Amino acid sequence: GLADKASENFIKAIHLKEALKTNDVETTYLNLGLNYYNNKQYELAIKYYRLAEKLHDAKNNEPNKALAIKNIGDAYKGVLKMDSAIWYYQKAFGLFKTLNDSNSMARYYLSMGDIYTELAKNDSVSKYYDLAMTSFPENGSARLLVFILNKKSRFDLALDPSVSTLKEIADRSLHAYELSKSVGLLFEQVSSTYLLFKAYLLLHESQKSVQYAEKYISLNDSLISQTRVRAIAQQNAKYESDKKELKIDFLNKENELKNIEIEQNSELQTKQKYIIYLLFGGVLLTGIFVMVVFRFYRNQKALNTDLQSKNKVISKQTQEKEVLLKEIHHRVKNNLQIIWSLLDLQSHSIADKQVKLAINDGKNRVNSMAMIHTMLYQNEDAGNIYFSEYINKLIGQISATHSGAEKVDLQIVVPEKLKFDIDTSIPLGLLVTELISNSFKYGIKGVENPKIILELSAHSATDYLLVIADNGPGLPDGFEIKKLKSLGLQLVTNLAKQLQGRMEFQNDNGAEFTIHFKGKSFNIA
Repeated sequence: GLADKASENFIKAIHLKEALKTNDVETTYLNLGLNYYNNKQYELAIKYYRLAEKLHDAKNNEPNKALAIKNIGDAYKGVLKMDSAIWYYQKAFGLFKTLNDSNSMARYYLSMGDIYTELAKNDSVSKYYDLAMTSFPENGSARLLVFILNKKSRFDLALDPSVSTLKEIADRSLHAYELSKSVGLLFEQVSSTYLLFKAYLLLHESQKSVQYAEKYISLNDSLISQTRVRAIAQQNAKYESDKKELKIDFLNKENELKNIEIEQNSELQTKQKYIIYLLFGGVLLTGIFVMVVFRFYRNQKALNTDLQSKNKVISKQTQEKEVLLKEIHHRVKNNLQIIWSLLDLQSHSIADKQVKLAINDGKNRVNSMAMIHTMLYQNEDAGNIYFSEYINKLIGQISATHSGAEKVDLQIVVPEKLKFDIDTSIPLGLLVTELISNSFKYGIKGVENPKIILELSAHSATDYLLVIADNGPGLPDGFEIKKLKSLGLQLVTNLAKQLQGRMEFQNDNGAEFTIHFKGKSFNIA
């Protein structure tokens, strides 16, 4: 995972091979080009691919020459120079055809399909993906076939397919899923199960759709775990490498200081031989003072340099942690959207209004959590969300699910700069979802000018007050939350406790709920 170190050692290998006049330096050129390509240093990749092509051409090694030319096309595709990429792909294709290399010909068709996908030329995309499938040999690479099947299915699914095409997509994705399992391609397994979930969802085959949605969630979690482990391993490897380099540098500087100190002492002793009888006392004191100050200065300078290097390492690691944190929020949001889709799919087959209303409440709860993760991975600050923006979006989506909501006067007062971390935002968002939904259900019935108020204010750095009220019929006489069987209000009580707070309620020209709670923000460092 340390691309710079890999490049450094490849270049050392090239110098050794050239000095020893070995016969395989072109292979190292090809590997160095591939390393630069994987690190998105496309110009350097093209340079070494061309050197490899030139040497393979001189040795009449047509298969490796064709591979080098095809890799040049890949690099030009990376820098979005599509005309150059197409030219090199076609040149490589001519060689593949001469060599009767069906597997590489299929790979060429797949690459051309990818290019035309970037250029949004759907007719050409369909043509080349079809050619990739029809030209694929029986003994071809299973990994390549998985990529062809998944890309073809993903393209067809985006074109509003017919029922017959959806069935083809499902069959093709199932084949890709089985193949990717056999060759250990976890990312492609995730892609295949998602395509199966979408295809069966559009075919209204609920059981299969749910089956592959569950597989997708399970595999996606495994992929997240693998990604996290790999990222941590790469960070540890880089940390250990940097640590060793810093230690070596520190020892070298320490040796230099000792050498300088020895030389200075020697010079001082030579001079002292001539003046020791006249200035013994003064020279001795001056020499000691100079040595102490000099050593202190050099040591302080070395310490400052070491601290600056460590600060750079810490800053980079913080940035990498933030990228990883955003990726986790993104994937959690995707999983919550799958759950929302499953609830929505289930609600279509239910006639009972109460059950349907309960499922709708569940969808609102899932949506309030999904919206938090969406804002967290879209924000520059991956650990916090601005609550004013979140509350306005959340209440807008809740009101859209209730009839008559457009007549309600919504008064929302939340400080613009107020932000909370995920541990505060999720329970607080769920709490707001329950109380606002309650007001839409019961607080505006029979009211001529319905009004719902939400006010959130800060009393200190950690203490906050939330008030949600309406001008409806109010709470019934003798109202006690502990005696209620309502899941929503029981959930509100539990969420208030989770926020280390308490809830109060009263009738004041309608129902009014007041929640005192603790809130906090997140600092990734």
